[in-house]
Amino acid sequence: MESDEKLGFDELMERVAGLVDLARVALLSTVDAAGRPRARWMTPVTLPGLHGRIFSVSSPKFDKVAEIAANPAVSWSVQTAGLDVVAEARGSAWAVDDQKLKAGVLEAIGPHLEAFWNANPNPRDLVVLETEIDEIVLSYPLEGRTLRAARKEANRG
Repeated sequence: MESDEKLGFDELMERVAGLVDLARVALLSTVDAAGRPRARWMTPVTLPGLHGRIFSVSSPKFDKVAEIAANPAVSWSVQTAGLDVVAEARGSAWAVDDQKLKAGVLEAIGPHLEAFWNANPNPRDLVVLETEIDEIVLSYPLEGRTLRAARKEANRG
């Protein structure tokens, strides 16, 4: 059942940001060189002042960085533990090697990156993955409602 509730992109992005904060983990889906989807558990964050974007970190040596460089179309999936809210945020991603952005992302999620630090112990050997969200699907399965919104071209950036 579709919802009659009309919310814009900004309102749905605020809900996604709250869900990312609550869940602390999400699935990032990319497309590999063979055109097949790849999903990985990541530790994402949204940052104040950078609305409509999701950030995470990766080693430039990991496959996902090359996959994003070749095909920037990605999807983030995040949900509550009780599965009462499920979000998919689709957009375009790219790797950023900017010290100020790295510092902000690491300040927000660094303590939650145990698996990443085990696989990549050198904090200087990382890039930020930045995703500009274009489309959001927010589902409330227990209520039978789904909300959708797309970023308008005028709202980019």
